[in-house]
Amino acid sequence: MRSLGITLLFALAAVASAQAPFTIVRPADGSKVREKVNILFPKNSVPSTGYIAIYVGGKFVEAVVPPVEGDYLKYVLDTKGKKIADGKLNIKAVLYADTGERSRIIDTSEIDVEVANSSSIAVPENGLTLRYRFTPGAQYVYKLEQKIGTSNLTENQAKGGARVAELPVDFETLRLLYAVDNAYSNGDGLVRVQALMPKGKDKIIFTDPGDGETNVYNDYDMHSVYSRLSSTGAEVFSSVPRYFPMEGSSQGGTVLNLYAFGFPLPVFPSKAVKPGSFWNAPFQIPNVDINKRDELKSFVQRIPNVRGDFEKVEWEMGHPCAKIKHSYEMGGGATAAMMQRFTGMSAAKIEETIWFALDKRIPIKIQREFTIDRREETQAADTGMQGGGEMGGGGPTAAGASGGPRRGGVSGSGGGGSAGNDFIQGPVRAGASSGNPPQGGGLGRGGRGGEGCGAGGGANVTIVRMRIQQILTLEK
Repeated sequence: MRSLGITLLFALAAVASAQAPFTIVRPADGSKVREKVNILFPKNSVPSTGYIAIYVGGKFVEAVVPPVEGDYLKYVLDTKGKKIADGKLNIKAVLYADTGERSRIIDTSEIDVEVANSSSIAVPENGLTLRYRFTPGAQYVYKLEQKIGTSNLTENQAKGGARVAELPVDFETLRLLYAVDNAYSNGDGLVRVQALMPKGKDKIIFTDPGDGETNVYNDYDMHSVYSRLSSTGAEVFSSVPRYFPMEGSSQGGTVLNLYAFGFPLPVFPSKAVKPGSFWNAPFQIPNVDINKRDELKSFVQRIPNVRGDFEKVEWEMGHPCAKIKHSYEMGGGATAAMMQRFTGMSAAKIEETIWFALDKRIPIKIQREFTIDRREETQAADTGMQGGGEMGGGGPTAAGASGGPRRGGVSGSGGGGSAGNDFIQGPVRAGASSGNPPQGGGLGRGGRGGEGCGAGGGANVTIVRMRIQQILTLEK
């Protein structure tokens, strides 16, 4: 009888465990919340045939069975992702059980919270001064994700801002180290940038999207580049120390040097700004001729007429941030005609969103998107041979646009293309066997094609659009 009594006690305990009360344990009623809110329920409060319907602000969101985490079921409500405005918010959870033909309501629980993604960050009356804090010895590791895609559009689609199906060309991730090696009395900092190995790996295998060549990179192939930056992030000067293998080392023959030029830090306005402020932003893009790296004093080129906007303050990744947006668009006119002639680009657009942490004084997240259009014209020949094109295959390439490791851009292939500067550059590889210079270049203009030999028909115009998305996120 005693053993039976123990068995009954265990059975009763199991039943009690399965019938835990259904209630929202966290967050507490009346609390302030921001970003991703973890809504917790007792682990055993949902029966095996049950599920939870979530209502936010009186509107149904979804029906789910939240995953178990520790002693709780956890549902994550992304207040920013769902664009929930700051202020009072009702969160209601309804427990349903499936009884066969239909579901019935078992219980409900609700709380009122205050969303404070922006309202909890105070902005001084005279605005915020956005400045980097360069602390010697500080090291920040970022994860760079990059996606490259291309699409073909008609001129009308391009002018109307149409989005068409995109063919993926390349996707890659890379870790970048930004280390502060020195700080100066005027607020400047000496920043060292270097590509890093993936976590738990001792080498990288990377295929150059420009020529399809695959190489293996060891940690000693990844070299640093140095820049002295002002407290606003503007480049003062930059340098690439030359690396020489030790005498008698086994690194003879081909030497692969990987340099991380590809992601200059944003530049902020010199004056205090407030949400709603806008200014002419000193936007910097990479501009490196790898062949002349020993002579270089600058790694960037400034793009004029870029608009800077202080959109708002908000919490991001657990930090109070200033959300800044940079935008630039190259339209028509003489500039576009010159770009088309010398680079193959007929239009270009840059959009960049920065979350600058007001506590750490560094960007914790940057999203950049480059859109490059190239206008291609072909003749529909009626008779005779088809004439060659004006541009011999020049223009943006995946290599020229890459923000990950690569060998530099590839010049145009239509005959005699000369190396030019990349519109978008990333970490580049200087690969040289003895006596051969490393490759450089980017948006090269190809040679003029041959003249047509017969009567030509009307011109067909296609816009080849390349879109490069880059996300730089501070690792926790």
